[in-house]
Amino acid sequence: MFKSKVNMSNPTTRSTKELVLRDTYVTGNDEQEIKKAENYLAFMDIAIQGLEDIQLNIENLDHLGIARNIQILKPAIMSMGYASLYSTAAALENEFLNDIISNPRPSLEDFMTEIGVAIKTANTQLEGMRVSLI
Repeated sequence: MFKSKVNMSNPTTRSTKELVLRDTYVTGNDEQEIKKAENYLAFMDIAIQGLEDIQLNIENLDHLGIARNIQILKPAIMSMGYASLYSTAAALENEFLNDIISNPRPSLEDFMTEIGVAIKTANTQLEGMRVSLI
């Protein structure tokens, strides 16, 4: 009996994030724009979760937990290019983790507000990409 060999290539799999990016925000194949959109989405995910965790640690009076959450936020903040926000994060982390007080002393509430503004800015940028790329 004759057996034919069919060259079946494996179908490519796409992550959920890639589906959201390619099917919602980016219709073309501009990898640079896709990477930028991925960075916005990743930052928003990390920052929103970080704010929720910080709020929970505030409620529990867990200073070390706040410091750990700020440590997690710092790379995402730096990846977005927010140098002054990163400096505030580092100062707050030192205060909560090592009892090192910065001068001028940063405010946790102001930091959380600035993170909220950064999330809104990232979302606005992402929505702007959607309008310009569709």
